[in-house]
Amino acid sequence: MQVKAIQKINHPTDNGELPSFVHPTLAENLSDLDLVDDCWEQLKGEAKKEHLPKEPGEPVAAYKNRVRRSSYPSFYRDGIIAFSGILSRYELRKAPESLVSAAQNIDGKGNSLKKWGMMANCLGFRHGGCVLMADMPGGKPSSRSDERAAGRRPVLTMAERRNVLNWEEEEIGGRMVPVRVTILEWHRVKSGKYGVKLEPRYRVMEGGEWQLLEIRGTGGKDGFSVAEVDSGQFLGSGNQPLDYPPVCWYSPTGDSFGEGDIPMLSLANLSLDWFRSYSSLKELLNKCALPVTWIRDAGRPRDMPLVLGPNSWVHLIAENSAIGFAEPSGSSLEQHLKHMEGIEKLIDKSTLAFMGEGSGGRTATEALLDSAQLQATITSSAESMSSAFETLFRLWGQFTGEVVEAGAGLDMLQGLTDRPVDDPLLQLASTLFDKGLLMRETVTHLAAKRGMLRPGVSAEDEAKALAEEDAKREALLNPPLPDETDPDQQDDTDAQGLPLV
Repeated sequence: MQVKAIQKINHPTDNGELPSFVHPTLAENLSDLDLVDDCWEQLKGEAKKEHLPKEPGEPVAAYKNRVRRSSYPSFYRDGIIAFSGILSRYELRKAPESLVSAAQNIDGKGNSLKKWGMMANCLGFRHGGCVLMADMPGGKPSSRSDERAAGRRPVLTMAERRNVLNWEEEEIGGRMVPVRVTILEWHRVKSGKYGVKLEPRYRVMEGGEWQLLEIRGTGGKDGFSVAEVDSGQFLGSGNQPLDYPPVCWYSPTGDSFGEGDIPMLSLANLSLDWFRSYSSLKELLNKCALPVTWIRDAGRPRDMPLVLGPNSWVHLIAENSAIGFAEPSGSSLEQHLKHMEGIEKLIDKSTLAFMGEGSGGRTATEALLDSAQLQATITSSAESMSSAFETLFRLWGQFTGEVVEAGAGLDMLQGLTDRPVDDPLLQLASTLFDKGLLMRETVTHLAAKRGMLRPGVSAEDEAKALAEEDAKREALLNPPLPDETDPDQQDDTDAQGLPLV
């Protein structure tokens, strides 16, 4: 449940004795998390007014109309979904058998592993990281066969970064392991006969145990108190509590637990710049497209009606009477349009927009540079995602008793991030190959970069397959000559094809 949680909690966030304590790293990023969440939700509710403030001296009615006419673009949301979609093209590597079997409902809520991973990627790119967790339904495990018969198996869940309030890590086996994690949850409780309201609960996971806590009190003379609402254990396949909470941190930028900048914050700010500029442009168009009527009729009586319309008439009784329309020049419209075009170019470079057909005017060099930058970003994110999934596999295996082999994780499909090589360059390469001025391997690599090869097939595989086909074709067109020294291959006919006697 997405809620701007910290601002709505009436509990101290700087008291280290309460589970509501907010880690300093999270506290530093809360305002930016609010901003990107507003952009992800496309400025719902009062967020539009927050990012489009009232100008000094602007009438209230005019401001409300300006806000109503303003529309926020989907650049930010579309950009995150595009990056997440690329990372969703993978195959599982050495995953536990039970996880593969549960892949169509991995979270117990009907979401497939692909969709669940897409949601995790969206959170990762939006917030800079999120907590991924394996959990087992309540109750002590029986034998594995009984659990399978009863359909009892682990599920995967996740928590937003803003809800991961505080944590503690220890170095174990050469790596940092979270040994305590507090996650904020919002629970619906009854309010009156028909109503409901949201109240905060704090899920504290430490070692192999968890507690659901509630903070009571108002902070007055009696202060606050902490009460336990529920508790339990994370029991492994041996019916023993786990050593550590079954959680891991997934960050597309590879940062440690709870750390990391917000990777697409600049895109969110660019989309807000575009939103405000477009609002100003619409106001100018609204005013400039509405000519103002002016009348010069000094001799017309004051009580004489003036009607304008297709069947109207105007009675001018004075010699110097006149009527006309004054239209504002709108000289700043062009500057506004140029400014917005500049913002759109920056947005394109921050997303995958340059991969589409609308990227005309870009040179082959620009395309290759953009491709290299994108390749580095996606490759790094794919490595982080594969590492997080390997940890998830191991956490899953603790509940099921399955041994996860070394090197488990994800295999990303080839040719996903090298796509933005323009078609004219590929056509030129093909022409040079036909003229014998370019090797076929080079053309194959360019075709792979354009995403023209089959999923999972690399340029090297394609080149090898082409070489084998050439060898077969050559063998059919030019069969080997018979060996005259081999009796089995000697010709038994004369020049006319008659058998030799």
